[in-house]
Amino acid sequence: HRWARQFPWLGQGPIPVEPVVSEAYFEAERERIFRRCWLHVGRVEDIPASGDFFVADIEVARASVLLTRDDRGAINAFHNVCRHRGNKLVWKTRGRSRGGFACNFHGWTYDRGGTLVHVPASENFYEAMEGQCNLRPVAVDTWQGFIFVCLDPSPCETLQEFLGPLYPVLDGFPFDRFGSEFRYRAELDANWKIVMDGQSEIYHVAFLHKDIWPDVFTSREFPYGKNLSMDLYERHRRWSAGAGDFHPTAMQALALRSGPSVADAGDFAVGPVGGINPTGDSTWIFDVVHVFPNLHILVLPGVYHTHQFWPLSQGRSAWEVRVHMPQPKNAAEAFSQEHGKVFLRDALIEDGATNEETQKAIRSGAIDAIHLQDEEIFVRHGYWAVDRAIKATKGETRA
Repeated sequence: HRWARQFPWLGQGPIPVEPVVSEAYFEAERERIFRRCWLHVGRVEDIPASGDFFVADIEVARASVLLTRDDRGAINAFHNVCRHRGNKLVWKTRGRSRGGFACNFHGWTYDRGGTLVHVPASENFYEAMEGQCNLRPVAVDTWQGFIFVCLDPSPCETLQEFLGPLYPVLDGFPFDRFGSEFRYRAELDANWKIVMDGQSEIYHVAFLHKDIWPDVFTSREFPYGKNLSMDLYERHRRWSAGAGDFHPTAMQALALRSGPSVADAGDFAVGPVGGINPTGDSTWIFDVVHVFPNLHILVLPGVYHTHQFWPLSQGRSAWEVRVHMPQPKNAAEAFSQEHGKVFLRDALIEDGATNEETQKAIRSGAIDAIHLQDEEIFVRHGYWAVDRAIKATKGETRA
């Protein structure tokens, strides 16, 4: 019980199932967390040049946010709502504007800085509109190239204050060296925390993934995985894990010889930066940096992932995975990356199916609590942090 001794304030008892089945609890999460906290919505590479934009539809917060680079290269965020009669301004998910954004309903046009610059038949309005009825801004900031927004009209803290002790983590990590990306997205009939739980421990790997990942995280000494270190903060957390006695198949061995893969437990290809692998353990395979409430950043040998768990309703969620790798230099490296995609995909499919069956089983009412062992401390902290946030009084305890 090493983690219980290190983090006694988390307790050791069962966790009630209410947070994953209660509509009232979900509504509290919506109002006390997702409409107040800083939320990750993308990366700076998504809008590299002036005029580039993307739209982040945050269903749980009932918001659509337009993010764009203005003519000075600054990133701006606005509620994606025309000020005329409330139409959704930009319907495309991403692209480049030619100078501004025109509403397709009545032609009201805003520049890249959100200023209303053209109103058809403006003389028929009873007051000046141009330059006055501008897009509503949304607080936006970046950390390590990740873009965050806060939907609270008056955020009680900056992004740096929100991240707290997590802020210096990943300093110096060369995110710009990962020019190849692929994405997976699934909508699941499961509460967002259940989906996040499945990516917060390796206890399940020896069982759920026994056919496709028979010994990636397991060994004789650590049959159910090897957790190297845990740092659990007020809201955020980080976790470092080690590999087992991995014996690749012939196909896996060929892929590993050709470049980094999600199965590679070798030397970290871009160097030990940002406190990655803090124990210096030779069996290290990944670190997870969790940014409250719903973002996992996974750093592996030569690869990094983001997993984002978006609530859609009390019993439904969207799981978005973005995997970043170095641009392949030749066919062998491209093959290695394609193998890595499949290697990861098959496990994600097993995880997603299990998430949905777990939600169904809990919703049956057969159990009223879940029981966590010591090595599932990352899961326990997740429920603790969410519960603490929704029960906090604004201005008394930070969410």
